[in-house]
Amino acid sequence: HLFKIKYTNKKFHNLKIDKNFNYKDWKYNSFSKRPNLDLGLLVDEIDSIKTKNIKILDVGCGPGEIAANLISLIKNKKITYAGVDFSPSAVFKGKKAFKIFSKKKSFSYKFYQNNFTKFNSIKKRNYDYSFSVSVMEMIENKDIKKFIENMCNQTKTGIFLNENNENFPGSKLRNHRFYEELFFKYGFKLNKYKYQFEKVPRGKGSFEFYRLIALFKRFN
Repeated sequence: HLFKIKYTNKKFHNLKIDKNFNYKDWKYNSFSKRPNLDLGLLVDEIDSIKTKNIKILDVGCGPGEIAANLISLIKNKKITYAGVDFSPSAVFKGKKAFKIFSKKKSFSYKFYQNNFTKFNSIKKRNYDYSFSVSVMEMIENKDIKKFIENMCNQTKTGIFLNENNENFPGSKLRNHRFYEELFFKYGFKLNKYKYQFEKVPRGKGSFEFYRLIALFKRFN
């Protein structure tokens, strides 16, 4: 059953390698599938700083659909993007999609197929901002500390999360206090957070799920 699969199960991801790619489908998933996806705390933060050159790390990037949405919302910045995901299929599709998408938006990018707990960039604090959407909730308890530690080590300024916060099958229910304590341990203070429902269209109807949205800022 899909919900019993662990994020770090390499055999599952290898079995699920899928090289079928359709740019129209990818574009729909990026911009229309979740029309109420809230990335505002991160967008406002990046827009508010004077620095023009921004390096962004996407942790658990999938095929880059959330990143495409984010990049389209950020104005007047030169973006260097890096996406990391455990799934070979996701990374393959992300590379295919961004080859087209990056020409339209003019930014540089790179995808890495790796378990993020073992991912290391060339140097620490290599990225200005990092973000994770619907990823932390899937990380096993034994891995979450290392996952967050590595995210903090890679990030210079701010970290953004948008995670499920209800008892969804297969997800780990963790509130802002849980994340606040762990991120603080590695030099990041909870700057802003909110809980809200995200409405997602499905067929002729829709459903809602409860989200924790948070921004952490480095304090040392």
